[in-house]
Amino acid sequence: MQSQRRPSEADNQKLPGIIDTFGEAFALVVQRPYLALVPVLLDLYLWLGASLSVKPLADEAERWLRSLPNVDAEAIDQVVRFGENFDLFSLLGVSIPTLVGQLGRGAVAAVGDRLWLTDLPWWAIPPLAAALVVTGLIVGTLYLTGVAYLVRAQPFSRRFWRDAGRNAVRMLGFVVITILGAMLLILPVVFTSVLLMVIGINAVPLLVLLAWSAGMWLFFLLFFAQYAIVVSDVGPLRAIYLSYNVVRRNIWGAAGFIVVYFVISNGVPVALNLLTSSPVGVVLAMGGNAFIATGVIAAAMLFYRDRARALGQPGPLSHSPAGPAS
Repeated sequence: MQSQRRPSEADNQKLPGIIDTFGEAFALVVQRPYLALVPVLLDLYLWLGASLSVKPLADEAERWLRSLPNVDAEAIDQVVRFGENFDLFSLLGVSIPTLVGQLGRGAVAAVGDRLWLTDLPWWAIPPLAAALVVTGLIVGTLYLTGVAYLVRAQPFSRRFWRDAGRNAVRMLGFVVITILGAMLLILPVVFTSVLLMVIGINAVPLLVLLAWSAGMWLFFLLFFAQYAIVVSDVGPLRAIYLSYNVVRRNIWGAAGFIVVYFVISNGVPVALNLLTSSPVGVVLAMGGNAFIATGVIAAAMLFYRDRARALGQPGPLSHSPAGPAS
């Protein structure tokens, strides 16, 4: 078993900083701009395609709520608004950065009348939503694998589809592990809250705060796990360990990077919203958002790759370090 070495101060000084990492990432994306087509194509469908309504499910939930005594009217209104506005197809973007998915279809210029598909029975909506999430994760992993090929300077070949399929299975496994972990975090909180309420102690706010804090800390530690899957070519458990190790050994650098990551990821769509008052502007905004989002994701992979390499982590962190990306 290969031993882990603790990076020296000299090693840390050689690591690219946050700005350098983003600069390198965008320079790489310029070499393969077609990677941004995945979010652009999904954006175009979410903008121009038919929408799948959850109104039948929302109507059923509204009827159930109205049958209960002392129900908050605001809660009912929220259910109604959800049924009127939520598009099930937006779940396809669960792991793909899209402009329409973040801003909402109503925030961009409309082209023609919006077609809503509302004929589904309410009970078919939850399994369909789950299927769309899984499909979105698979397509998103295909996209992430393409970006990982770029970061690893690996040329596209027939092997890409095999790698993407394997990564998709691993990513689904990571999601399952994450959900199970969340349940293990939430269930004790619920059980303890009920137990304390039985004896007259309302500790719900404190327990929720503790659970939220623990969840945010785990999110921080596991932030790079999805990128470890596609960059280091490892399974979900190994990816969790690698992300934890990279963050733990570079805690302040990782914190700074993640802050910048989310500032750009959430700020760029808001800024590009200024262009979305016309159809031409919407298309330009979609292209700009896709390019920048792809660069941000590539930066996350580079940040992880450089620090995993400095820690002596095994794995195909770079296919051809000396060769150009093509």
